[in-house]
Amino acid sequence: MKVIILCEGFGTRLSSIISDRPKPLAPIAGKPFIEHIIKWLCKYGYRDIIFCVSYKAEQIVKFIGDGKKFGIKATYSQRAQPSGTGGAIKFAGRLLQDKNESVLVLNGDTLFDINLNKFVEFHDKNKSFATIALSHVLDVHQYGEVSIDSGYQLIKFSEKNPESLLNPHAGLVNGGVYLLSQEALNILSNLQPPFSIEKDFFSIQVNTQKIFGYVSDTTHHDMGTPSGYRKTDKILSGQEEILIRSRAPLRISFGGGGTDVSPFDQKYGGCVLNCTINKYVYGLLKLRDDKKIRLVSSDYRLSVIYSDIKHLEFDGHLDLIKGIIKRVDVNYGFELEVRSDVPPNSGMGSSAGVCVAVIGLFNHLLVESKMTKSQIAELAYKVEVEDLKNHGGRQDQYASVYGGFNFFEFRGDDFVKVSPLNLKREILLELERNTVLVYTGKRGISGLQHDNNEISLRKRSEYLQAIKVLGYESFDSLTRGDMNRFGNILEETWELKKKAFPKSTNKYIDSLYLAAKTAGAIGGRVAGAGGGGHMVFYCRPGSEHKVTKVLQAMGTKSVDFSFDHQGLETWEV
Repeated sequence: MKVIILCEGFGTRLSSIISDRPKPLAPIAGKPFIEHIIKWLCKYGYRDIIFCVSYKAEQIVKFIGDGKKFGIKATYSQRAQPSGTGGAIKFAGRLLQDKNESVLVLNGDTLFDINLNKFVEFHDKNKSFATIALSHVLDVHQYGEVSIDSGYQLIKFSEKNPESLLNPHAGLVNGGVYLLSQEALNILSNLQPPFSIEKDFFSIQVNTQKIFGYVSDTTHHDMGTPSGYRKTDKILSGQEEILIRSRAPLRISFGGGGTDVSPFDQKYGGCVLNCTINKYVYGLLKLRDDKKIRLVSSDYRLSVIYSDIKHLEFDGHLDLIKGIIKRVDVNYGFELEVRSDVPPNSGMGSSAGVCVAVIGLFNHLLVESKMTKSQIAELAYKVEVEDLKNHGGRQDQYASVYGGFNFFEFRGDDFVKVSPLNLKREILLELERNTVLVYTGKRGISGLQHDNNEISLRKRSEYLQAIKVLGYESFDSLTRGDMNRFGNILEETWELKKKAFPKSTNKYIDSLYLAAKTAGAIGGRVAGAGGGGHMVFYCRPGSEHKVTKVLQAMGTKSVDFSFDHQGLETWEV
């Protein structure tokens, strides 16, 4: 018996994660999906196969060739443009030599591991015009529903129906495996391509012909959607359904802060010395089988559901997440949760961390053309600054993606030079031991601190140029291990920061700084744009506990931390 495998489609539903190859060549469990189908066919002795190809046909032809390496005989029905599932079968029918034999037809993006021998026996026994392998599912709306009578004859065949979204229910669906009699093939040959075997043939012929449904408890694997692709990959790899997780570290800035913000970086160039710590923004992504989107923020105790991505609008609720979704090519449903180790708007780059963590989740899904570190950082920046108009620089996004100690140099637009610091272990240990981090309370949105206009732009530019010089000195002192100078530069930078951005401090912050200095801090600063949030101090050896105690007595919360050296991480569970 001849086999026809339908491989013509563009794979539009899967294009957001696989775009450089046709769906049958998508990697599943370490090999192209079509190879799993061929192996299944060979298990039952079906080795004479016609491949219907169109979109990127040359890739399939090159991979399969004459089929000898797979133990099959491969021939091809190739069309310049896809002709629909029905049209593809029509044209492939011209290659059939035995005009009296039924033909086995398979979708090239579905694996339904039924017993083919029993399937053929069922078809022959019922002298069926056509037989469709049917699968039980919990929600029929994605596939379209099939109804059968007590004798397994179809009484209704309906493809995907939007109205079923309003009434989700379990039922039988088309599993993408068919046996077509010569009578069915003859009728198909008179139809005008492009047309669908499901919508334009089965749904009509069911009213006059004997079409039977072969019901199997075996799960059919449809890898034609992002969620189906990930599920199929996991299952055929012997694993369970997946969750994708991400974590993006937050940062402490030691030098140069503010010089990464436009227009200063474009006109003069900027620099920032920062590091990431073991405080993170966490992301969790679970794919859905429908188009619905559910967004959850533990930090804001907020959960919202949208019926489709096109309904996402900026309304002040989870706009960072929405901005990422709007920017990436997402055409599938999912549930996405985000939480952070620190409160929002606390000066450690948590908003950038949210963007980076969410981008990381979607980037993890990509099979090819994954984003680079700099591309992830730039996308996060564009969403936060360009789309949401939150005025700020690039250091937060780049720090969260790259992780560790880095010296960043900015020259406007997307030019960012990343210089990782290979610090001696004793310097790292000394810095970690003597650094105190405290939370002073919630501040406003960082962009508002940058936007205040209490001083002239010329004067602010002068202060920022001095901060830039100190940024380079901070980098030099840290790499040399001159920790006293490093601490003094922190203080000098903070004094300039207050002059450049008067709203970065207030009476409470000033009192905390004075108390920390009195208790043994060499220098310090507010984290980020200031006005509240976190403060960081570098202390004389042995005085860090006293500084912490004094600051706690004044109402701050001490934050235990260690340095993070990994940057953005994503993984599956």
